[in-house]
Amino acid sequence: MRKNLLTQHAHQKSHGISLKMCVGALIVSLVFAGCAILKYNTAYQKYNFASLVDTLPISKGGVSITMSNLDLNEYFKPEYSVQYPVLWNRNGESIQKTSTRYSIINLFYQMAAYNVEVVNNTNNVLSLADSRIALIIPDASEPVFALSKPEMKKLIETSQLPCILFETSQARREFPNLDIPLAKKALQEIVFGIVKGKSIVSRTTEVLPGMKVKGYLVFPYDSEKIANGTVSFIDIKSSTDEAGNTTLKTRFDYKVREEQVFIKREYSQEQRKYLPFARISEEEYNAAQQPKNN
Repeated sequence: MRKNLLTQHAHQKSHGISLKMCVGALIVSLVFAGCAILKYNTAYQKYNFASLVDTLPISKGGVSITMSNLDLNEYFKPEYSVQYPVLWNRNGESIQKTSTRYSIINLFYQMAAYNVEVVNNTNNVLSLADSRIALIIPDASEPVFALSKPEMKKLIETSQLPCILFETSQARREFPNLDIPLAKKALQEIVFGIVKGKSIVSRTTEVLPGMKVKGYLVFPYDSEKIANGTVSFIDIKSSTDEAGNTTLKTRFDYKVREEQVFIKREYSQEQRKYLPFARISEEEYNAAQQPKNN
């Protein structure tokens, strides 16, 4: 069974978990003994995600588009202290209390996300409203279109964004008496804050003449299912006349393929926190999975 989460308690032996997806979330449970923090072990993970084959900029007409893969640590920052409402039974009476769970919420959980930069060197405003930005997967029956920020906010409002569903399920495992509606509301507020601070490139994007736009390109498709495919910008108005009439529409294609990545994350006792993820070799990862002699 695929596991989507690495939860590491201070008193447990660290172990790797295979994730065949764009990394979901890392939940860190802090364990205290008196006033001292117990020792944490190094966390190891491996996962597959849909990686861009080529990240060189493509220029056609007066438009240039550059795409790149997200940095590994984009999936694991920042950490949030989520206050969950939990029902407790005291002498036969149900009492609601707040329990804290420290979570690194990955906005792009079960999605395919990339960095993108669009440069407009034409003399007119470049509107992507008439174009299509699609993730085309050979085995899929239809293309998957990039999400706009309003569409992402709608998914948050309805608690349908995968990261909210995932984190709610993990919190419920830790707190069986979790008040689900209130828990989702708490998560919605956090995720709204995350989305608010991000630039999302989609069909709602406009680029002024001589300007550029940088942001995230997000597709609502679990990268676990992507062995290969193409991110396509279709019918981009790359050339116009002086009156602003379109004289050339072009297509920009970026190939993606499955890539397996091995990472580790060490805990700093001095800083009392996990350090950024570091990419490692498959050999180092496999060596860490071997039983340790006590």
